[in-house]
Amino acid sequence: DGVGISGPGTSGNVVAGNYLGTDASGTVALGNTFNGVDIFGGATNNTVGGTTARARNLISGNGFSGNGFSAVSIGDAGTSGNVVEGNYIGTDVSGSAALGNAGSGVHVFRGASNNTIGGTSAADRNVISGNQANGILIEGSSATGNLVQGNYVGTSADGTSALANAFQGVSIDGAPNNTVGGTTPGAGNVISGNANNGIILIGSTATGNVVQGNDVGTSADGSSALPNGAAGIFIGDASFFVSSSTGAASDNTVGGTTNAARNVISGNAGDGVFLRGTGTGSGPTANLVEG
Repeated sequence: DGVGISGPGTSGNVVAGNYLGTDASGTVALGNTFNGVDIFGGATNNTVGGTTARARNLISGNGFSGNGFSAVSIGDAGTSGNVVEGNYIGTDVSGSAALGNAGSGVHVFRGASNNTIGGTSAADRNVISGNQANGILIEGSSATGNLVQGNYVGTSADGTSALANAFQGVSIDGAPNNTVGGTTPGAGNVISGNANNGIILIGSTATGNVVQGNDVGTSADGSSALPNGAAGIFIGDASFFVSSSTGAASDNTVGGTTNAARNVISGNAGDGVFLRGTGTGSGPTANLVEG
């Protein structure tokens, strides 16, 4: 790994202002073999990045083809309270060209809970684009309470052009009770320009997730199309994807009854919202799409 942060009691550390996986110009990949930053083993309340340009990490070019390592990996039970903010993940230093990591941009798994990716101010925003797997992957039945807010996933840093993540923009794979967006001003993500779906919720343990206030398939200002390659939001059976989960996602909420909760889901190459089962009587149930 470029940086490893591990173990109970490993807390309060800050990783800021670095180029992790590139040359000193920030334009050529010189990847670490594994993850760019790996937070695991019960480490808590650590910060990757920051809210100023000087604190931004460039985390790009890491991993090797097919290995599943990510730019930022957050794993294991007890690994909580960590914040990833203000970084360019999978782009070059300008934020306008892809310099992808071999895996996902951010991977939360193995029971890591209550971590935050992004935030509600523009300074908190991560640009998570150009990666060779998902932009963000939250995976497993005990990865719960994680918050994804204010990020640009699949676009350039100015939110006007596509820098596709090769899989999904945001994948909630068997993970319950996570939030993508929110009703607070600035909480919504721009999830556009990805090669496949903007957001997927799959697996029978993917319940209680909330998707609110996002722009899915548009530019950052919401005025023009920046399509995801398939649906804006897919809710359904895990068998349609490479996944360790089984069954279909149920009891999730997309949107809400206030203007702040509304998602704009437009311009995508497939459906806006696609709920799909296996055709054998199993499918997504009790999901709420409103506003």
